[in-house]
This record gives sequence, structure tokens and C-alpha cells, in this order.
Amino acid sequence: MSNVEKLPGIVEFIQSNDSNTQLNGVIELRKLLSVVEKPPIDEVLQSGVLPTLVQFLYNDYNPLLQFESLWAIANITAGQSFHTEAVIRANATPIIIKLLNSPFDYVVEQSIWVLGNIAGDSHMCRDYVLQMGVMPLLLNIINKLPKTSTLRNATWTLSNLFRGKPIPYTSLVNEALPTLTQLLLSSDDEEVISDVAWSFSYYSDGPNSRVQEVINCSGVCERLAQLLTHQNYKIVTPVLRTIGNITTGDNVQTQIIVNDTVLNGLLQLLSYSKVAIRKEACWSISNIVAGGNRQQIQSVIDAKIMPKIVSIISDEKEDINVIKEAVWVLNNLFDFGSKDQINFIIRNLECILPIVNLLDNCKDLKLLSVILGAINYLLSSGNDFRDNQSCVNPYIECIECCDGFEKVRLYSNHNDTSIVTIVNDILQYKNAMDLN
Repeated sequence: MSNVEKLPGIVEFIQSNDSNTQLNGVIELRKLLSVVEKPPIDEVLQSGVLPTLVQFLYNDYNPLLQFESLWAIANITAGQSFHTEAVIRANATPIIIKLLNSPFDYVVEQSIWVLGNIAGDSHMCRDYVLQMGVMPLLLNIINKLPKTSTLRNATWTLSNLFRGKPIPYTSLVNEALPTLTQLLLSSDDEEVISDVAWSFSYYSDGPNSRVQEVINCSGVCERLAQLLTHQNYKIVTPVLRTIGNITTGDNVQTQIIVNDTVLNGLLQLLSYSKVAIRKEACWSISNIVAGGNRQQIQSVIDAKIMPKIVSIISDEKEDINVIKEAVWVLNNLFDFGSKDQINFIIRNLECILPIVNLLDNCKDLKLLSVILGAINYLLSSGNDFRDNQSCVNPYIECIECCDGFEKVRLYSNHNDTSIVTIVNDILQYKNAMDLN
């Protein structure tokens, strides 16, 4: 007999009037829904048994029945979005939230798991759970420092309450910041640290006011800097994302995070084995440079980050998305750097040739745009920095020696008009020099 063929008998057990038979039925249903390959969630919902499972959650005299019913519901919410929506329509969420106050730890932990599944399904489900008042109860559980498995479940659920776009209203989640801060500073559990860091990354991915609230959490920026070079990439990933989000803030906010520890960490991450980490590290550096604060740009140069950026651009084996972010670093430096800073990069790192070489048969529109943008910004800066006597743009010759203008000219008839516009802007510098 297949698992699905067993379902009618299981439902009959669950709908029995005998509590032991009910419990055995729910256990069998939970096992049925726990199979890895294609759990029969649709068939279970079609059987009409979900309202009975929800009703069992109100039976405070039978915590085992509550626990097994929660487990079965958790498996349903682990399916697709319409499965989670079925649980919400069955009005399960209010009683599950109430069970966070259960005197039985195993019921509490299972309730947390279900709520995490629901909140993690979509921003609409997340907001629904938040509006039902889950946050104070969840924070109360975390602040009591429960056993490890419960704490891990709770911090994971908490991260799901922060996750998703559009971001949740500040009023629904900011009361969690002190608890998140305490966990980040004191916990040595890597799963907890990872989920806490994800929460901070989600929260800081918004307006500068959100960034400032994270900065205001005493000790958080310093701890993030320490964790940036953690051996566990599951911690490094959200920590790096949070630091990157902070560097999207204003110059004052960026300066808080730009210190030797962070810049040295970012330099190390440029050689990380995982592509996503290298890409995010380049993005964070690009954000620092894009702020236009020349003191911060100098900090990046002094940290010896730029040679590695040029090395990434020159590496034919590097992932295109990492290269794209690395070119953005130069793009922003040429746009916002001082004459001395740009001259230092051009004269000491020989970065023009690798940038120009990227134009060879470039098929990626975004990469092409940022390459041309970097060349255009460099030439624009060169015009601003021209020698008063010779009035010669010092960077035209550098680009010409690499056949840069000829390679740029190949994109004159590109089907994207924005590319054609940048190409024409670049070629005007060469034409103006030729006329002189």
C-alpha cells in the first residue's frame, strides 16, 4: 500500500473520538508528510483534515497531541506558498502564537518552527505574523536563553521576520534590535550568529535611517568587523552584506565602518574561494569609493586593496560578476578620486590595459556599460586635471597606447542607445585632441 493509499485510514483515526487514536493518527500523518520525495501535502489538504489539526492545538490537556499536530502543520508550511496560505486560512496562526507561552518546551519549539516557516514564505505572510503580535513573545523566549535547539529555531524565525522586500515597517521589528545586539556580542553558536547577522543585514538594507539604527547598536559594528574573517562562510556572508549595506549610507555612516579591521578583512575576502563572497567584497569597496569622500578613498588605497582589484580585472578565469563589481571600484575611483589618487592608480598599477582588454568581444551589457563608464570618467578627470601649459589630457595617450579608442569604436553601432552615447562621449576626447 502506498503512502497516499494510507491517508483515508489515517484521517479516520484523526477524526476518532478517542484521544489515543487521534494521537496515533496525527503521528502517522506527520510521518507521511515528512518524506523527502514529494510529500503528499495536496492530498492531505484535500482530505479536509487540516481544520481538525488546528482544533487539536487548543487541547492544552494533551501537549503531545499539540506537538504532533504542530509538526504536521510545519511540514505543510514547508511546501509551496499556497500550502502556507491554506494554513493561514485555517486560522492556525493565532493559536500557534499563543502556544509560544506553553509550559512545555517541545510545544514552544515546534510552534516557533511553524511560525518561521509561515513568516519565511513571503513578505505578506511575514507581515501577517508580525501584525498578530509574535515579536514580543519570541523575544521573551530568546531573552530567557533557552536550550540550544530552541535558541537556534527562535533566531532563525526572527531572521525570517526581518527578511523580504518590501522591508517590514520599522515599528514592527525594531524592538528586536537590543536582543539581536546581545546575541551578536555574546553568543558563540555559529548558527545563532549567522541568523542574527542575517537579521541585521535585512534591517540595514533600506534607508539611511535603518543604517543609523544598526550603527547605534553599541558594539555591533566592531563585532561585525571581527566576524568578517570568520572561518565559517555562513557567518561571513551576512556579515559582509551588513557591512556593505552600511557603506551605502552617507559619508559619516560609512566612516564608522571604514577602519583598518574592515578594510583588511575586505582585502582578504577578495581572494575568498566562493564567488559570491568575492563579489560582495568588491561591492562593499565600491560603495566606500562611491561615497566621494577622498579620505575614505585614500583609506582604501592605503589598505593596498587596489592592486588586488586590478588583479581581479586582469584574471581571465575570474567570474564575470566579480569582474563587474571590481570594474565598478575603478569606475567610482575615476569619478570621485583626486588627481593624486587617480594618478597613483594609473601610474603604479597599470590598470588601463586590463580595463581596455575587457572590451574584447564583451557580450555582457552591464559589464560593457561599466567598462565604458570607467574609461569615460577617467578621461573626464583627465580634462579636469590637464596641465595648464600643455592643456593635454594626460590619460588619452594611456588609452591610445592600449588601442583603447579603436576597441571603443567597435561599439559605435551597438543596439543599446546608452552604450552608443557613452562611446560617442569617449571618442570626442580623442577627436578633440586630434584637432589640436
